[in-house]
Parts: sequence; C-alpha cells; structure tokens
Amino acid sequence: MENQSARAIETQTIQGLSIEFAELVPANQFTAAEIQSYLLGFKDKPDVAVQRAAKWLQDVIYADMNLDDCIEGKQYHDVVGGYQRLDVFQLQVNRSRKDPVLFKEEESCFQD
Repeated sequence: MENQSARAIETQTIQGLSIEFAELVPANQFTAAEIQSYLLGFKDKPDVAVQRAAKWLQDVIYADMNLDDCIEGKQYHDVVGGYQRLDVFQLQVNRSRKDPVLFKEEESCFQD
C-alpha cells in the first residue's frame, strides 16, 4: 500500500514539474531533440532540471540567418570527393582477384 501512495505522490510531483518546465520553455524555439538532450542530463533529478532550466535557456544563443547565403559555400564543395589535389590524393585500383572468404586457423583475429 505504501508503494502505491509513494508512486502517486511521485506521479503528481512529476506532473507538476513537467508543467513548470513547459511554462519556462518558450514555444517554437526548441526542437524536441534539444529539450530531450537537456533533460537526459537530469534523468534521476527532475527537480534539478527545472531549477536549472532558466539558466540553460539564457545560455542558448539565437541567430537569424539568411538561408540564401548558405548556397554559395555549398557551390565550392566538391560533392564527388575528387578535390583535384593530385599532390595529396591518388586513386589506385588493385585488379588482382581476391578470395571472397578468408579462413584463419588462429584462435583470435586480434592476435599479431
């Protein structure tokens, strides 16, 4: 009987904390992943998560950006991966036939 009443109190406490946390977090400014990432640091201490939420919200940096400005930088990236740096990159093709399976007699594959 005690366990049920303790769970009921805990459930009421958790519900109260969740409402308090929701009132602190501004609408439409955080993704669910950002909020979950914050809360995961306080899995066993939901009351501490609510206490520190205001500080966490102040530490978040907001920025406005023009997404059209992002296009230019992407135009300079070589999506194929060639990079045209023959002094650094070199493509070699080994045309010799390889066995599809290699069986080793050793006990562990981690031995030298």
